[in-house]
Amino acid sequence: MMRLSLCVEDTVLDDNNQFSEELNVMQIQQIMENENMSKEREKCIMNISKSTYELNSLFKDLAKLVVNQGTILDRIQGGPKVMTQLK
Repeated sequence: MMRLSLCVEDTVLDDNNQFSEELNVMQIQQIMENENMSKEREKCIMNISKSTYELNSLFKDLAKLVVNQGTILDRIQGGPKVMTQLK
């Protein structure tokens, strides 16, 4: 009876070890999958950051153009007044 009990315990231990190994493999696969997802998210975040920076630069350039156009418009509008005053 003692011998049978040892065999059953060995089988249970073997099953537990196999289960543990399978669990470890599954955990490693999950970790690798999570790491890949994290890398993909990081790429997306970097792309968003780069796009935001480029958009910021475009708006700064646009602001400069608006200021320059306003200055030119002021000169054009002020021109006839100066000409009238000179006559």
